[in-house]
Amino acid sequence: VVKWCQDNVRVQVKRHMYEKAKTDGTFKSVEKEAAPEFVKNKNEKEIEWEEEKKQAELERKLQRIENSALNKDKATKATFELKEYAEKHEGDTKVPYSYAPNILLGRWTENQRKQYRRKHNGLDKNSALADTKEGLLDDIGFVWSLQPESRSDALG
Repeated sequence: VVKWCQDNVRVQVKRHMYEKAKTDGTFKSVEKEAAPEFVKNKNEKEIEWEEEKKQAELERKLQRIENSALNKDKATKATFELKEYAEKHEGDTKVPYSYAPNILLGRWTENQRKQYRRKHNGLDKNSALADTKEGLLDDIGFVWSLQPESRSDALG
């Protein structure tokens, strides 16, 4: 960045010399010295800037891909842990939010329920809860709502 600033200052000085030479009438003597280098430096800097932008965009894309893969691995692991929990608890998938042996599992299941509600209530059309994950959780017997179906069910 510092080198770019220094080069940019040199280019601006040469540009000023070029403009002054055009107005003074000494254009012929300075033209070969200032103008070609100004154009060359400007084009090189633009190319360099474009390359830096492309590199930064590529790095952002790679980071998103890595994050996506990491999230898929976490979801797969959590789904496996939920299946184990259900097997230990006779098919029950109502993992408490602060389940002591695996607090992250309790929080993950609550997050899945939130995503399910948002998706099915039309609040989030781009929900992170994919149909495949939803189907997989259905196959495990996941309970999507911890609330009773209606008030009459709750009262008895």
